Amino acid sequence: MFRLLLLVVLFLAQTASGEETLVGRIEERLQEFYPNAVAMVRGLKGVDPSVDSVPEEIVVLDAGPDRATLLLRYGNGKSKEVKAHLQTLQRVVLSRRYIRRGEVLKASDLYIGLKRSSRIPADAVHTLKEAVGKVMKRTVAANRVITESMLLDSVLIKKGKRILIVVETDAFRITAPGKLMQTAAVGEFVRVLNLSTKKTLKGILLDAHTVKVIL
Repeated sequence: MFRLLLLVVLFLAQTASGEETLVGRIEERLQEFYPNAVAMVRGLKGVDPSVDSVPEEIVVLDAGPDRATLLLRYGNGKSKEVKAHLQTLQRVVLSRRYIRRGEVLKASDLYIGLKRSSRIPADAVHTLKEAVGKVMKRTVAANRVITESMLLDSVLIKKGKRILIVVETDAFRITAPGKLMQTAAVGEFVRVLNLSTKKTLKGILLDAHTVKVIL
């Protein structure tokens, strides 16, 4: 009885070991298809780990967000098609601390973390290089995924700065001295005070010195 139990335990251990080895090989092979993610195998269909479980070659036939189809080629000339159920974790840039709108991002403000692919925004930033040196368009709490829509390439122009207001059409061009009523980045819509008429207008911040009012 004891000998039979020992054989069963050894068989189960070998099977588990074979499956773990195969899973590891498959995950390693899949990495090139998920450059910004870690693909983890959560289940295999069509494979028997206890029989020739470690193939000589793994060919990826199809790879999607949560499943992949693979062809396992063995040394004896046989091959087997396998379905793998996956969980993919995306490498994304996250805020290390509370970051205010208008701050210029430094590497120390950010870190790379893993998030489920199904739970991250489509425009998530994946590398520090994409974010460092850019300006935060809005305030974010710590440990939030940084997205492209949060970032600005240009430095913000501060509220209160004196600028030139331009009203331009095909027929005429009018200019007036003005003052920014809010902090904004080049390319953004901004409220501006016409210092001559004391009226508040809305226009596009063309550069650090000019706001073009849209009629």
